[in-house]
Amino acid sequence: APAKSLYELARVTRPGGHVLYSLRDDAFESMGIGAVNSGLELAGKWKLLEKQGHQSFKLKEPDVIHHIWVYEVL
Repeated sequence: APAKSLYELARVTRPGGHVLYSLRDDAFESMGIGAVNSGLELAGKWKLLEKQGHQSFKLKEPDVIHHIWVYEVL
C-alpha cells in the first residue's frame, strides 16, 4: 500500500483506536512511510505507542527484517 494510505487509516479509526502495521526495513524510507508517520504525529492525528524491534519472519527470506508499529489515533 502507498504511504498515503496511512492518512486514511488515521481518518477512519475512531479516537482511542489503534493502527498496527508491519513493514520491511528496506521499504520504510523508500516508500515515504517515515515522513507520513512523522507528519501524522506532528499534526496531532496519532501517537506512537510501540515500535517493536527487528522481527525476522523466517519464511522464504530469512534475511528480511520487519518492524511492527502501533499507533493510537487521537
